Amino acid sequence: MAKLTRIFGAYVKAEVPEPFGVVKNPERWCRDAEALESEIKRHCDNLQNTSIELEIENICEFCRSPWTEDSEAYNGGCCSEDKE
Repeated sequence: MAKLTRIFGAYVKAEVPEPFGVVKNPERWCRDAEALESEIKRHCDNLQNTSIELEIENICEFCRSPWTEDSEAYNGGCCSEDKE
């Protein structure tokens, strides 16, 4: 038998740049993603499915370091503002 490589899915990932120091609120991200999904459906024939998946991370509101602690208010002193 010979090895056969089969493509069983193709995906498009759209990355929207975030202006430095500005974090969009989750509702805005969802609205933007839904608008993009609608445009894709309008322009592409024979789509089997579309879905929206958000990548979420917890970060420090001051220095944008990854959130590493269980606390909602203290991230282990990642920056001077967090230490206060």
